Amino acid sequence: IHTVKCESINCFDITSSAPGSALIANEQGIRFLVPGGRVYFRVPEGVGTFSVGVGGKVEAKLCDPSGRPVASAVAKEDVVILEGKRSDTSKAEMWSVELSKAKWKVTFILFEPLQPLVSTNPSTILK
Repeated sequence: IHTVKCESINCFDITSSAPGSALIANEQGIRFLVPGGRVYFRVPEGVGTFSVGVGGKVEAKLCDPSGRPVASAVAKEDVVILEGKRSDTSKAEMWSVELSKAKWKVTFILFEPLQPLVSTNPSTILK
């Protein structure tokens, strides 16, 4: 596993031929400069209810593994909470948050018991 830490850069691109990747969302979350897109994360086996936070001026939709929105909110400045519920917790699943109409920085937070790993590609996220 390699870690890239950036102290004073506004954007960067990471290209790798190695399978699996993820960005770490620490307790303060991870910040993106994006107009929109999807951020994927894994909901572990055994987890029935979970929460994610989205902050900044952005519209957000929490989507189940099929891509169907199950919760939505518009973040003005402060972090808004989107809550997910699963009835079948027998296996891990990839969920996502669809971001749109972002005005500037977007903050994305995964609350426990979710793993603090996010990706823009669900097929290569670290397990």
